[in-house]
Amino acid sequence: MSKEAEPEPQKKKPRVTQLEEEDEEAPPPPPPPAPLPQDMNEWTVDQAVIWLKSVGLGKLEGIFRKNDVYGKKLVILCGNSSRALRLAESIGLDVFDATELGNEFDSRKK
Repeated sequence: MSKEAEPEPQKKKPRVTQLEEEDEEAPPPPPPPAPLPQDMNEWTVDQAVIWLKSVGLGKLEGIFRKNDVYGKKLVILCGNSSRALRLAESIGLDVFDATELGNEFDSRKK
């Protein structure tokens, strides 16, 4: 009596999840931003926003972009003057956020 050869079990292909497929197709991450110029007065709006995010104040990005807050405006905004207060009010920055911004600015100078 001859035995029929049993088919060889097929090797299972590793299961690829949708997430893994998306990872394979994702473009490489963008290069890190260039270092910010030492003098804040020279910063563009984009550079001011990079700094905001680096100090945990990314929530203010919309206000900065909407009001074109670049380096010189940022320096004024972080000062202790009536001009800083007027600028903060004119762009819709509340007192708490303006204080946080000033504190981060002061710690940068140290």
